[in-house]
Amino acid sequence: MHRRCRPWPAAGTIDFDWPRREKTVAFSTPIIAVHYAEIALKGKNRPMFQRRLINNMRAALADESIVAINHVESRLLVQPEDPQRAEAAVAKLRRVFGIQWLSPVVPIPRREVDDKLTRVCEVACALAEQDRGDARNFKVDTRRSDRSFHLVSPEISRIVGEAVYNHLQLPGRMSHPDFTVNVLVL
Repeated sequence: MHRRCRPWPAAGTIDFDWPRREKTVAFSTPIIAVHYAEIALKGKNRPMFQRRLINNMRAALADESIVAINHVESRLLVQPEDPQRAEAAVAKLRRVFGIQWLSPVVPIPRREVDDKLTRVCEVACALAEQDRGDARNFKVDTRRSDRSFHLVSPEISRIVGEAVYNHLQLPGRMSHPDFTVNVLVL
């Protein structure tokens, strides 16, 4: 579901809110989504702030081997060369000023996405089970930047939310959930 993500063409992502906490999450993918905070509010000088953030991220990751840091639809995607070092990269990125949250990402090629979002639901359920902790409820938040995708955001959220509910037996909660499943259609 990624639209024009150069190193990962035509892929979809599922990511989970990863607030600044000390809990360790095992990565099944070497890609890390970085969501920045107030930089998005800047006007004509936003590119300068984005470059500064990327430079600060590169400095924090200087001793890590990083394949790329790409800016895709208000997110920065970091691809470490070694998937085993992803958690070390996350620990270093947590200290970079301007980052709101970090999240592991699982790209799903568009050709693997059917009308029922079967593959997306499988990945969402597996990651939700892995990261659920002591959560008592959840929410699915979908961002659909690619308007040519055949389903609208609320429908994607409903389908994925139903799958996660059936798998975990956790109720959905739209305000202040214990954890959030983010689906990005790029």
